[in-house]
Amino acid sequence: MLKYKLIISFLFLLYISIGIGRMANAEVNLEILLQAVYDNSPGIKASEKGIERFMLEQNRSKYNFFPDLQFDYRNRNNRGLFVDPSTNILSRDIVFGNHAFLSSEITIFNGFYNHHYRELSRVRVEVAELRTELEKQSIARKVAVAYFTIGLLKEEISRLEKLIEQYSLLERFTSARVESGLLHSRDIALIRAEVAEINYKILESRIMIDNQVIFLQQNSGLSGWEAEDLEFDSFFEMLEEIDDLTAPVDADASQIPIVSYYEALERAAGYSLKMRRAESYPSLKAEGIIGTRTSTLGEDPFSSQFSNNNYQQIGLLLNVPIFNRLHYKTAIEQAKVDIEVLAYEKQAVTDAFQLELTALGSSLNLLKRRLEVYEVRSEALEMQYEFIFEKFHRGLSDILDLSQIRHDLTELQSDKLQTQIELLKKTIDMNFLKGEIYFD
Repeated sequence: MLKYKLIISFLFLLYISIGIGRMANAEVNLEILLQAVYDNSPGIKASEKGIERFMLEQNRSKYNFFPDLQFDYRNRNNRGLFVDPSTNILSRDIVFGNHAFLSSEITIFNGFYNHHYRELSRVRVEVAELRTELEKQSIARKVAVAYFTIGLLKEEISRLEKLIEQYSLLERFTSARVESGLLHSRDIALIRAEVAEINYKILESRIMIDNQVIFLQQNSGLSGWEAEDLEFDSFFEMLEEIDDLTAPVDADASQIPIVSYYEALERAAGYSLKMRRAESYPSLKAEGIIGTRTSTLGEDPFSSQFSNNNYQQIGLLLNVPIFNRLHYKTAIEQAKVDIEVLAYEKQAVTDAFQLELTALGSSLNLLKRRLEVYEVRSEALEMQYEFIFEKFHRGLSDILDLSQIRHDLTELQSDKLQTQIELLKKTIDMNFLKGEIYFD
């Protein structure tokens, strides 16, 4: 028995290790992460359950157009003086009676309440679907920012590691000059201080990457992979596609998901108002009943009572609201207020969309121009660094000059990275507003 347990345990551990290895070696990209987040997100699951709930309500609303059918059975035990309803005989005996009937009812007219309720249920499904899409977009927005931020940070780490290699060569060269008495030992200390600062920036970037990876793993439910497993080929292509950053300002707000969501809410409120009005109209229903009675009183045999006491009934039920303490009127006024509130909210969302879109267009333009400036300054500092390094190599320049230029270049690259991250977020925000967050 112990042998089999050991074998099973070994196979289980082997299965886990193979699974982890597959995940670590598997291709992980934005599309895979987004799909995993969609499948794993509690918020999205709740929204999808909301769709399911309103679809069930939509199906239920269709049944209001069909007649209902009910069966009713009553058993009575009467004591004392009474009139037996089955025989119309006055009696003081203990009488047992049975009453069974089938009844059916169908609505002929109720102010089109059933029709409006069916349409309201249909629009509620649409509202739930739009809410789910907004939930997906919101999550996709965060996932995309985390994903592409990792790519930028990895590129920054690669650049800083190459810079450390350059400093390593510089330190060896400087050490040789110090041993020859041509330079002071403080020059080596300055180089090592610069290297320590660069190592700190690398550590800082790695911590930021780890935080983004943890965020992606927790939200996607995918584990066993590292930042090195991620692919980055969409972000820079996405930036290149933005030819004229002010063009999206003229986008049609009616096509924006959040605006479509409020428009659907308005339609739902409109049908709710029609339902409230329909409740104040007269209603007309038709009903039919087939039943029979039996009793232990009288000489009529029990076997013949079913046929003798059989009865049928067909009728019309007319209900005319006259006074109900202003309930219907108040409900109608409340529904009107709801429509007005939604109209104002939709207008506020539309105005905010236009303002944010305009601001994003200006910000993207500014960030792009700032990156161009950083590129020019970076190229100039690189050329200056090479020139000063050559002079330093010949003993015509001081290490302080070289260190200062390298320090300025490092700070410039750090500012450039922050600008790239900000441009990344603004670009994703722009795509989010336009409903293009999925990066298909």
